Amino acid sequence: MPSSSTKGKREIFDWFIEQEGIKTIVDVGCGSGTYPKLLGKKYYWIGVEIFERYVEQFSLNSIYNEVILGDILNVDLPEADCIIFGDVLEHLEKHEAVGLIKKANEKYGHIVISIPLEYYQGEYMGNIYEIHKSIWTWEELLKVIPESFMRVKFDNIAVFIK
Repeated sequence: MPSSSTKGKREIFDWFIEQEGIKTIVDVGCGSGTYPKLLGKKYYWIGVEIFERYVEQFSLNSIYNEVILGDILNVDLPEADCIIFGDVLEHLEKHEAVGLIKKANEKYGHIVISIPLEYYQGEYMGNIYEIHKSIWTWEELLKVIPESFMRVKFDNIAVFIK
């Protein structure tokens, strides 16, 4: 779905409030614009969205300063202070998600990951990109997310922040 669970959003919001120096944020798989709506317009927002119809449906050009239409696996990661993978890594194969995390960890000073645990979702309203290609457990994520990340587990959501 183009939105995400509310679990973990308070923790993410509180973490951002404490950060200084974050001016530009890349929001991967921006969907309906959850994170700019949560965190506000004090940041320069770059959205990366694979499903073209969402850009118009959710007025993403009015929510984000820039919108990049494309697959994050084929897009050059934009320059920014922080990247958010909010309910997006499960839409990739596990090896692709792990590679993307490593690439982002080398490029960005801050990374926010929110991912459902042990949950499968199929196509949503004609959007095949909403299909979950990987189902993650907490234990699997602990093996692939660097230990330097803050780790928070909810019933069905994991949040990692660097």
